[in-house]
Amino acid sequence: MTNFSEKEIIKGLLSNDDIFLNNLYETFFPVIKRLIKNNSGTETEAWDIFQDALYIIFSKVKNNKFELTCSFNTYIYSICRHMWLNHLRKHRIKKTEFIDCGIFIKLTDESDIDKEHILNLEYFLFREHFNKLDRKCKKLIELFLKELSFNEIAKMLNYKNALDARRAKYLCKNLLINRIKNDPKYKELQNYENSK
Repeated sequence: MTNFSEKEIIKGLLSNDDIFLNNLYETFFPVIKRLIKNNSGTETEAWDIFQDALYIIFSKVKNNKFELTCSFNTYIYSICRHMWLNHLRKHRIKKTEFIDCGIFIKLTDESDIDKEHILNLEYFLFREHFNKLDRKCKKLIELFLKELSFNEIAKMLNYKNALDARRAKYLCKNLLINRIKNDPKYKELQNYENSK
């Protein structure tokens, strides 16, 4: 796996091939876990960082912005290392010495990686709370995001009229926003964004 070409990695990620993805995890996660655990982290934090790095790489692949100038092993290690150093700074975790367990490069797109990381965190926070809404609220928000008119939404979801559908959307949206804003992860995310 560490010798896969850029084309093979792109193909494997875009095809969502289970065998490829399992090999990716089995090959690269142990090093990332060791990196995080050696530097004041937990296995769960390592898993989160690794997942975020894969989402960032997948996003780059999807948007034709993925260019490998080193081995994939070095690239994913460098992204995870960068994100973990940011995490340590954000949480003011002081370590006398940062222990590396892999080869890394200076990333030329650190600000893009940081932005993508924040977008991933925001997306997963949104999805977590969106999934906790009742079925009708979820459907209403989905239809609204698909840009259906309130008349269409009212008919589809059995509201009396467009005004009732609009009121229901307002209530569902506010419920979702309040749940997100009351989540401790939201405050962490705000602090992380402000530290950039």
